[in-house]
Amino acid sequence: MGLTKVRSGGIANNALNVPAFHASLTSDQSISNATYTRINFDTELFDSDGTYDNSSNYRFTPAVAGKYYLYASVRTETATDFNNFQIMIRKNNSDVLFGNVGHVHYENNVVVGIVDSDSDDYFDVFMYQDSGGSVNARGETVGKETFFGGFRITT
Repeated sequence: MGLTKVRSGGIANNALNVPAFHASLTSDQSISNATYTRINFDTELFDSDGTYDNSSNYRFTPAVAGKYYLYASVRTETATDFNNFQIMIRKNNSDVLFGNVGHVHYENNVVVGIVDSDSDDYFDVFMYQDSGGSVNARGETVGKETFFGGFRITT
């Protein structure tokens, strides 16, 4: 259920939770050892205002200032155990949300949080791993395990 905001004149507006988007990674993406790599979420499941770029920068630029609930999940395609499996949501190239787990057999890492945004800020997702070799971020056509999304929660 969305929040309802009443504008002057008494007209209800359910548009408070937009812009909103949810994107997934369609095919596996190789992540080199000990390298921060942007995840190229290339398929939009929805994009209410056309604010997610799924073809070149793979980023969300809200275009509307406010507080946003952002989330990202990445699953790997390896049974190799290693110490640092990190994902981070970056705002204008600086980490704002961060998750680090020890990787154990096809681990999934999730990061969620609330961030402030101006109209021209942008958000993207990066992954880091130290397995000793390349690891694939798992892509799939239904987007169940590797995805990035968000929506505005307040002005």
